Amino acid sequence: MKACPLLFWFLLASFMPFIGVMMTNYLHPIYITDVLKEDSSVYGIQSMVYGIGAALAGAVVPLLLRRIGTEISITITVFMYAMAMTMFLFVKNTWIFYLLVSITAFGNAATRVARSSLMMERIPNEKIGRVDSLFRAFGFLIRSALLSVFTGLVSLEHVLIPYAILSGLLIISGLLVLRTGESVKKEQFHLTG
Repeated sequence: MKACPLLFWFLLASFMPFIGVMMTNYLHPIYITDVLKEDSSVYGIQSMVYGIGAALAGAVVPLLLRRIGTEISITITVFMYAMAMTMFLFVKNTWIFYLLVSITAFGNAATRVARSSLMMERIPNEKIGRVDSLFRAFGFLIRSALLSVFTGLVSLEHVLIPYAILSGLLIISGLLVLRTGESVKKEQFHLTG
């Protein structure tokens, strides 16, 4: 990855929706209780809605990849996820919450499929395991840091601050994907050696 820094940053930034999902698995139950003032049935329905959004992504992503390309698909879906995450800061309605959950599910699943496709295209088979492990290690470190911060904030009854932090990180990731995506596409990096 040292030989391809733009590809590294592009792939790392496109990994952020998955980290966002891991964090919202912790935050959504608290959000439902504290912000929406709803019960556990909303959490159950939210899980079902998430599954529908993810399944829809599985059906749509192959069409996106063929029509507009991998890098542009990743950019669109990362921004889709980031914008939906930002909207959680303003939502007090359960039905809009469900809509945002389905958009985040679509954005995360679509990004992961497109990102995996890009990695398989660009990274040689003998290196893909090490590259994937590198991003999983970075993801684990980021998740651990965010979880420790979010746990402290939630214990102080500030559940919207973690959503604001996630939103900021995802917008930065979206901008990074946008900035590096065109270069990654033009230069057609291939790891060698």
